[in-house]
Amino acid sequence: MQSKPVEDQYVIRLFRWDKDLPGLVQLRIDIEAIDKAGNNLDESAVIETLNWAGHDPEQDRWIVEAPENPTKLVGHCWTRIQSQERTVIYVAIHPEWRRNGLGSALLDCALARAREHSANHVTVAVDVKNKGAVEFLHRHGFQPAGHNRFMCAPADTPLLEPRWPTGYTVRNYAEVQVLSTLVEALNRSYGDMWGHLENTKGAMNEGYLAENMNKYPHHYDPEGIFLAFAPDGDVAGVCVAILGAKVEGQDKEQEKIVDSPGVVPEHRHMRLQRPLTLTAMHWLQSHGSGPINLESYGDGEDVVEVYRKVGFILQEHYVEYCRYLS
Repeated sequence: MQSKPVEDQYVIRLFRWDKDLPGLVQLRIDIEAIDKAGNNLDESAVIETLNWAGHDPEQDRWIVEAPENPTKLVGHCWTRIQSQERTVIYVAIHPEWRRNGLGSALLDCALARAREHSANHVTVAVDVKNKGAVEFLHRHGFQPAGHNRFMCAPADTPLLEPRWPTGYTVRNYAEVQVLSTLVEALNRSYGDMWGHLENTKGAMNEGYLAENMNKYPHHYDPEGIFLAFAPDGDVAGVCVAILGAKVEGQDKEQEKIVDSPGVVPEHRHMRLQRPLTLTAMHWLQSHGSGPINLESYGDGEDVVEVYRKVGFILQEHYVEYCRYLS
């Protein structure tokens, strides 16, 4: 006897903020208890994802209700527009309800939504240790495209001085104050690196950057944006140091992040990632001691080794998988 389609056995519907937030928080807790992926499980962390740019939670997010208990959620997925041709997706199922076709059903929702946005392809990041997810993606036509790594330098890491090759210089954006120069540095440094917005031609432009600098001022502090210049004055690289926004009423260390040092291809043989990283680290430490995180998107093993020698230790490693939409 042929089994019923998944859609006839479970309620799969769009997320409702006023109804589903508590269930989504609990679902993430249940999944993390088994998967141990290191996700932040606070309600505030969930709300932050609902407010992402390029994401409408009540149009781009789906949930699965548990049979006979609609207040309990057993699966969820979302889509997020990264650029006009790329949509990021995510699918997760409660451990007790896996291998029932729910992941495939939610993936169909995400792919359909990406096509509505006229995306050329979708991408999803998976922890290298999650063999089940890797198998699932291969089965649905995804192929590996890039690497995301998250590293940390402990608070007691010796902070070396940045040494720049002869003729190379570095200035922060507060000194440069030319938006077109920053856009050029971002596009040329990240244009060929998977995982970056700039990897989509035309996505990073002056209008987009100006809007985001106003919207996320703690992410784009002019004093913490560092531009490297070659001996002839050409832009050679860029690195953003992010000092986490202070939480009112909480007396704790601000999170410190070195955001993906980038180097223009013709200058990569100079290994400018090292002095860029150290420059950013010095700026972050000038605002207080503590561990420093580094986020790496699209870098090869040779560049990751540069970060290791500076003192960063790998915490998480994700592979980004891509599927092109016909």
